[in-house]
Amino acid sequence: MNLGKQILKIRKDNKMSQEEFAEIFNVSRQTISSWENSKSYPDIETLIKISNKFQISLDILIKGDEKMVKTIDNQVKKSKILIKILIAFFLLIISSILIFYFIYRDRLYYFFKLPELGVVCTYDHDFIDYSIRYYKISNRPIGGGGTVGQTEAMREATKIVNKIKIGDFKKVEDQAEYVKSIYEQKGATCKLIYYKNTEDYINKISKLQSDFQDSLNSN
Repeated sequence: MNLGKQILKIRKDNKMSQEEFAEIFNVSRQTISSWENSKSYPDIETLIKISNKFQISLDILIKGDEKMVKTIDNQVKKSKILIKILIAFFLLIISSILIFYFIYRDRLYYFFKLPELGVVCTYDHDFIDYSIRYYKISNRPIGGGGTVGQTEAMREATKIVNKIKIGDFKKVEDQAEYVKSIYEQKGATCKLIYYKNTEDYINKISKLQSDFQDSLNSN
């Protein structure tokens, strides 16, 4: 008995109309009619639902219907091919990303980090600026950098702050306060400055440095 006759028998044995049968499997009455007349076949998922609903094994449902068996076999083969294609595509994407990263990682590093906070310190004739950048990818601030300083005290302070590594601080503000405290312990006068980008930072530092130089000249 082919699949169409099996479906017809199941429906009639359960005293159901085509509309009632169709409603169970979320298809139209015309689809049920097409199944029963072997003009089309349910997909594998629907076959499993029919099997579970009416407690009939899949083997009994499709037994004797060579055309249906071939159809299912083709669907399984196509599914396997599709899975292989998707896996290959996924591996290609991952490989491309890794290759791109290793080739351009330095550029990416500078692209994904943005200056956010700076520490400006003055000591005697020294003007120290230390910028802290926020690394978006790791969500951590990274060790900044700036001028070293001419006096021994400022050089010692700079050596200490230059030991800061990525991950030592969770917040830019915490790192800035730490840097500020190190320079202040060496006798410097420090303050924090916020900025939007590198250009903004340079402009603010240049202005502060110019004001500092003017104050030295006036003295």
